[in-house]
Amino acid sequence: MAGIALTTACNNQQAPADKTTASADTILYSSLVKPLTDSIKLFPQQHELYYRRGLAIFNDAPELALKDFEAAAKLNPGYTDYWATTGEAALVTEKYKTAVEAFRQALATAPQHPYIQYKLAIALIEDKQPAAADSLSAVLAQTEGEKDKGYYLKARIAEDEGDTTAAIRHLKEAIKIAGKESDYDAVMELAELLKQRSSREALRYYALAAEIDPVLAEPHYGAGLFFESQKQPQEAIKAYQQAILVDPGYEDAYLAITQIFISSGKWKEAKHYANLTARNKPNSARGYYFRGLSEENLGDFAAAKEDYTKALGFRKNFPEATEGLKRVSEKK
Repeated sequence: MAGIALTTACNNQQAPADKTTASADTILYSSLVKPLTDSIKLFPQQHELYYRRGLAIFNDAPELALKDFEAAAKLNPGYTDYWATTGEAALVTEKYKTAVEAFRQALATAPQHPYIQYKLAIALIEDKQPAAADSLSAVLAQTEGEKDKGYYLKARIAEDEGDTTAAIRHLKEAIKIAGKESDYDAVMELAELLKQRSSREALRYYALAAEIDPVLAEPHYGAGLFFESQKQPQEAIKAYQQAILVDPGYEDAYLAITQIFISSGKWKEAKHYANLTARNKPNSARGYYFRGLSEENLGDFAAAKEDYTKALGFRKNFPEATEGLKRVSEKK
């Protein structure tokens, strides 16, 4: 289905609700989109033109894309993809009732289609209709090849109802079924829920998430936070260093190591990692602040003053940097 392709192509960023005519014109008459816009003017009853233009502008203007998908579906209501993409665009733009109706229309044209059932359930959850969503989750949980999605939905409903124990149980079941094909976000959610409970099981799921998507640093960073919560700073540092290896620009990992060294009074090591932060992210106010703090504690007040000033240059409202600048300014 084109709807499935659309899901992976979109960046899930919501367009501003107050699009001006000028900005709409800019998008609809851009070099890549203008031929479709011109064709729609000439052939306003050609449903596939609206659909193609909707796909072309979805990432940059999902609200405009929604209008095109709705137009295509109105002109040809028997075509499943038109309703499915309408539902996708409605979800992204947080028009949940529209999404529910669109996915129901899509399901009417393709009964028992598991992808559409899953997306309809998501829309129902967002529209605060958990009972209807739970009915679909039960169906998917019994459908071969889709059982993991059924349990993902059950977990989402349980979390919305504040039942984290049930959410953990359902996520474990989903991941047991899907294994290395599990949804990355679901695996990370389970790891986070287990971390909140100080369960070492969290590390297993962070490791699985890193295996599922090895280019992302978040699983390693999450593992580092877990080790810190368990008073294991050396293990935390190793996890944060792994995050940096995966993503050399991952600011939070540098700063986490910096703060571990600061907490143990190792100012030279703290300065080293604060310096790496500033080098890899030159606009990091926190990087300059922690470097300044390290320099201050190493007795280099001139360098500390310079870095506190830089920190304030990137973040005007930074009380700690303001206080640090005041301290070193008073020292000779």
